[in-house]
Amino acid sequence: MIINTRPEKQARRLGYKIEQAELNYLNIPITDITQRNFLSKDEISNLKKIEEFEVLIFTSIAAVKYGIKIVQDFISIEDAKFQFMAVGPSTSKALLSHGINAMLPDTYDSDGLMKLCKSMNFKSILVLSSSNSEMQLSEYGEEVCYIFSHDVIALKNEIEVLRSSLNQCTKILIYSKFSLDIILKNTEIGSMQNLQCIVPSNRLAKLLPESLKKRAIVAGSALDEDMFQAIKE
Repeated sequence: MIINTRPEKQARRLGYKIEQAELNYLNIPITDITQRNFLSKDEISNLKKIEEFEVLIFTSIAAVKYGIKIVQDFISIEDAKFQFMAVGPSTSKALLSHGINAMLPDTYDSDGLMKLCKSMNFKSILVLSSSNSEMQLSEYGEEVCYIFSHDVIALKNEIEVLRSSLNQCTKILIYSKFSLDIILKNTEIGSMQNLQCIVPSNRLAKLLPESLKKRAIVAGSALDEDMFQAIKE
C-alpha cells in the first residue's frame, strides 16, 4: 500500500493518478494548513516597507492563498514595482489566477530559487512561506526577510491512523521536514524498515535516518508528475 501524508486537498490529484494505475493507496493527512491570526512586529515592519523589496517569493500554493491577502493590505498588486517569483509551476499558476506573472527557477526548490535570485542580482528579498519554514533562503547572503502567511499543524488523530497503518505500507510519501519530524517522533523506526520513503528532494533524503536512506527514492520535485514517477520505480 502507498501512503501519502500530504493534506487531503493537496494530495487529491496525485491520489487519482495512483488509483487509476490500480495501485493500493491511502491518504493519511498528518498535517493541515491554517491561516495565521496575527503577524509579528518585524513582519508588519517589513510589510510597511514592502515597496523597497526587489522581489517577492512565494514558496507554495498556500503561501499564495494566504499571503496575497496579507500583501494586499499594504500595497495594491497593480501598483507593485517589485518582481514575483514562484517555487514551482503550481504556485506560479496560483499567482496567475491573481493576474500575477511570476518567474520560475530551473529546479523547483530552495536551491533553484537562490540560483535565480543570484542570476538576477537581487539584493532585497521578501519570502512568503509557512511558519514551519526552514528559512533556507536566509542562506542566500543578501537581505532576506520572511512573512509567515500560514501555519502547518500536526493532526494527532491522523498520526495515530498512520502508526496503525504502517505495517500494511510499502511506500510512504513525505513532502517536508516538518512531516518527517512528526513521523520520526511518533513511530518506531523498526516499523518502517521495509518501507520505501519517497521524498521530493535530496535535502530531505539526507535528513532520513541511516536505516531508511538505503531504500529512499528521491523524486525530481514535489510536482505530482514527479512523485508519481518515483512511485512507479
